[in-house]
Amino acid sequence: MANFSIKGKKFDGAFCTVDTFRHLLTEKQAEQHLINVANVLKKNGIYILGLHLLTNKKNTSKVIHWKNKRGRLTLKTSMTMLELDRKKRKETLKVVLRPETSIKKESHTSIYPLRTYTLKQLNRLLDKTCVFKIDSVYDEYYDINQPISLNDKSDYSVLVLRKIN
Repeated sequence: MANFSIKGKKFDGAFCTVDTFRHLLTEKQAEQHLINVANVLKKNGIYILGLHLLTNKKNTSKVIHWKNKRGRLTLKTSMTMLELDRKKRKETLKVVLRPETSIKKESHTSIYPLRTYTLKQLNRLLDKTCVFKIDSVYDEYYDINQPISLNDKSDYSVLVLRKIN
């Protein structure tokens, strides 16, 4: 994500949602990613970036569960924050996927680090790279008819970033 280029082709838009951006564990990687994305976008191109922001809440540990079904397959998912180090800007996340059919049940667990961002840290990164400005913001439901205001209480946010030309 931090080390790519596309020669000879420009795009109107790009997207990176569901916290994928936070897999970039250093500020340098995040900066380079934003610059590289901007380089492959046309003038006024947009970049849709979805990520969780750290709020000022003291208790940030929570377990999120969801369940989805398609045909005979049911998928149960849980995400748990195992550790949060605000100083080092690192969160350790545990994700458990449990696919089930009438004849088979499985469980797959992943544990991985993510970089954390407060709203202030995200704005500082955008200002430092000088390649995108925030055009609009939405919540986890991605409803284009319901933009939200980004503030210190914002959790999962979907930012529509416009390339600065």
